[in-house]
Amino acid sequence: MGEWGRGGAGGGPPLERTRVLGLLFAGAMVAAPFLALLYGPTAGLAVATLALAATAALAGDLARGAGPAARRRLVVAAAVNGGLAVACLVAVVVRLT
Repeated sequence: MGEWGRGGAGGGPPLERTRVLGLLFAGAMVAAPFLALLYGPTAGLAVATLALAATAALAGDLARGAGPAARRRLVVAAAVNGGLAVACLVAVVVRLT
């Protein structure tokens, strides 16, 4: 798995892609309902789309290094989250038009 950057502000270890995607997922899942309450369902759907896409990418990355049994479950999780991300994206586009 690739590494991003040269480390944190304190010169710590570089950020791994899976960690960044995990943080993006967690932040988006926490923010989506509040954005929906504040700005409407379209904003919540847009953030949920990002969270689901990050989850699909994270599951896909993890599936590459997993054993056969775990790989099968991770591929299914990636496909389901990817499909839900596409559904949310379609809902956002429909609401904006």
